[in-house]
Amino acid sequence: MSFHMKSIKVKLAGVIVCLDLAFEENVQRFEPYVTDGIAEGRLSVSPSRLYEEIALLKAINPAREISGAEAENNALYRDVSLFLWEHDILTFHGVFLEIHNSGYVFTGPSGIGKSYHASLWQQEFGDSVHIINGDKLFLKLEAHGLMGYGTPWTGKEHVGVNKWAHVGSICKIIRGKENSIKSIDNKQNAISWLIEQSMLKNRQSQHLALIRWFKAILPEVGLYELTCNKDASAAIVAYNGMNVQ
Repeated sequence: MSFHMKSIKVKLAGVIVCLDLAFEENVQRFEPYVTDGIAEGRLSVSPSRLYEEIALLKAINPAREISGAEAENNALYRDVSLFLWEHDILTFHGVFLEIHNSGYVFTGPSGIGKSYHASLWQQEFGDSVHIINGDKLFLKLEAHGLMGYGTPWTGKEHVGVNKWAHVGSICKIIRGKENSIKSIDNKQNAISWLIEQSMLKNRQSQHLALIRWFKAILPEVGLYELTCNKDASAAIVAYNGMNVQ
């Protein structure tokens, strides 16, 4: 495996970091985020760690062929998440969409149907809907509220853009036969499942810090639980339920 390092500076959730990348595939992945300015840190994956990452991924899925580019990207994802956490920015597992200048985050376990539900919003609301990220987003509490940012990690559908929007609602998706949505009034009880969707390398070691972080952002957002099927009306139920005046 040959290495040809290229250094680029990228702006992620408002923070500039320098990345040393060995694979052109990853240079292209980060290209929409390239910027000028002074970097606040530098991240790279050494050759020895790259081989360790390949071995780790192979252990998880022995049948798959793991490329160096995939291993580098996987390692950088964890490094970037930890680096941004030092700036009070959380990497979060969810689909993030914007409609009418308001952002909605749909979260839940992998395979629950988050991407499919987002496609129902596009079906029902057309070009008014913009999917900022289909898999992971950055969350950052700013002076004017909770903001969500696109990331270079866009999921298997590769849906995502370098945009940001105000987050008005976070919604947990549950599969069901009928479509219904309810507000989670006791937000403190929701912290445990919110932490489960945070993408830090070791959530246990960060547990108390994550509790404090979520307590800080809870007053800024509405929390909801959506039980839904695959019918297009699920998007209407979700939108109306999160926009009750």
